[in-house]
Amino acid sequence: MTFETFIHQHEMLGISFEAYLYRMADRFSANYQGGYWKSKSLEGCHDFFYLELDDDTLYTISNDQNDYDNGPMDSKVYSLSIFAYALNTFGYHLYNQGKIDASEDFFRMYQLVFANALVILGDEEKHAQFYWFLD
Repeated sequence: MTFETFIHQHEMLGISFEAYLYRMADRFSANYQGGYWKSKSLEGCHDFFYLELDDDTLYTISNDQNDYDNGPMDSKVYSLSIFAYALNTFGYHLYNQGKIDASEDFFRMYQLVFANALVILGDEEKHAQFYWFLD
């Protein structure tokens, strides 16, 4: 699956999610200035994709919901953290609106991101940053 497939599957909800993702990226880092997000996948995982910023920026992160302020994140950790956060919270909003089937798709994608984060990030320290941001 790709991001484009996901958007097509969910039509306006997919487009709304994309805008929501960008707002969350802006919310958690003052130095986020937009950018190109690439749809990526893992070999052998046909129902799974994730989005990653195509840059080499170190992002200053602050999460006031859990007091996360653990130094800068590289773009890969930042992207995956924001993507996972956005999937989970957007799914929650859909659930509260009674859009149960759509919310389950977002929650399932969140669970796949979380389950594959270490493989995607390839580094225990980066995985710890990802986890701490979302905890």
